[in-house]
Amino acid sequence: MAYIDKITNEILGALRPRSSEIVRCRFGLGAEEPQTLEAIAQPLGITRERVRQIQEDSLSELRPLAIHNKNLAKIIVLAKKNLSQSFGAGHYYDTAHDVISKVDPGRINDGLVRKTVFLLRLVPEAIFYHPEDDYHYHFFAVSRDHAEEVKKRTKKILAFFENEPVIHKSRVLDALEDIFLERKASAEAVLRFLRILKTLDENPYNEIGLRDHPRINPKNTRERIYVVLLKHGQPMHFRELADQLNQLPGLASTASRDGVTGREFLNRAWQKAVHHQTVHNDLIRDPRFVLIGRGIYALKEWNYEPGTVKDVLIDILKEKRRLSADELVKEALRQRQVKPATVLINLHDKKTFVKKSDGNYTLL
Repeated sequence: MAYIDKITNEILGALRPRSSEIVRCRFGLGAEEPQTLEAIAQPLGITRERVRQIQEDSLSELRPLAIHNKNLAKIIVLAKKNLSQSFGAGHYYDTAHDVISKVDPGRINDGLVRKTVFLLRLVPEAIFYHPEDDYHYHFFAVSRDHAEEVKKRTKKILAFFENEPVIHKSRVLDALEDIFLERKASAEAVLRFLRILKTLDENPYNEIGLRDHPRINPKNTRERIYVVLLKHGQPMHFRELADQLNQLPGLASTASRDGVTGREFLNRAWQKAVHHQTVHNDLIRDPRFVLIGRGIYALKEWNYEPGTVKDVLIDILKEKRRLSADELVKEALRQRQVKPATVLINLHDKKTFVKKSDGNYTLL
């Protein structure tokens, strides 16, 4: 039996069978995830309010017993030790995960995480639990004072990200050094701390930023295409783009409830599979993308202008006035990924281009 299971059974063993079962169902301490008051009440033939009362009475009964449980005291010490390494606070899943990795190595699963969170919340005198709010996920802190310090840091962190919405994770320690002034602060500790904040998230490119920023939480396929192209840094064929989108890691975000499903960044937007044609259609419709070759697209912000090869040649000659065929081919191929012969064929349009006696071309 897992160590966490042993403590959970010890604690709940003090309750009457029905009360114990209600607590197990409510907090997901069995095989299933947490149940609603209504789901628990119906099979028992009682009201939702009665279930809530039994739950509260049971917790009140358990807390004095939990304080004196030596096995529970052990995991509280472990939890607080880990919290102290990340500025005195940590996301509830991280806190539970750290404890389980010490006392039940190799057995980490959502059920054990839920039980660990439940046990730690039974002793508020020893470890402080902060419920979810507008800015934070549920988190544990070494003390109430540490929880208040989390809120102060949150304001400063959000002020930073308002000015710089997205940064690479490798820069986080330098970028936030004025907020985390503790000696020997590590990037890992700062990143663990940031996992408490609901307003931040990550993308598959190891960037962290405001959750509602399109590079972090793209709202549609076009936004995802833009991020992939931007990070790739050079033009891509629409099939290659679609394949890369489908190969990106996509992890579900944490559920915002008392149950535990895992704490992972990366919004669900990155999970959705795409078809080649869908990507192609979005590339065609969005002015941010420029067709520069057969199925090959670039970002307009990379100084690519939309239009045909002929349009590109016209723009070049408007600026340069007079160029040889070789010079025109060289200039055109900076804007389009086509064969040189394609450029030369376009120069045969006598209604647009004039070949002078010296072999140079101008506009008609």
